[in-house]
Amino acid sequence: CEAMEREGAIRIREEEAYAQPLGRVAVIRVSDTGPGIDPAVRAKIFQPFFTTKEDGTGLGLSIATRIVEEHGGWLDVDSEPGAGATFVVTLPVK
Repeated sequence: CEAMEREGAIRIREEEAYAQPLGRVAVIRVSDTGPGIDPAVRAKIFQPFFTTKEDGTGLGLSIATRIVEEHGGWLDVDSEPGAGATFVVTLPVK
């Protein structure tokens, strides 16, 4: 919500899919209608202590990545400047 910088919408979708090497996975997509993420920034957003906010710690996405990985999955982002962002959590279905 904070990253959208203005009024917007957040959409959460889930689906079941197949992904190598995990097999059956649950995919959760969290999309927003914000300004998107600049490619130079996108390359760093999962690094600990990286932030674009004056009062941020830069730990949120690195902690989220670690939690998802500890559950056997991965966290990705798809974004273009001016076109919003979609964070994708992929987790194995057991």
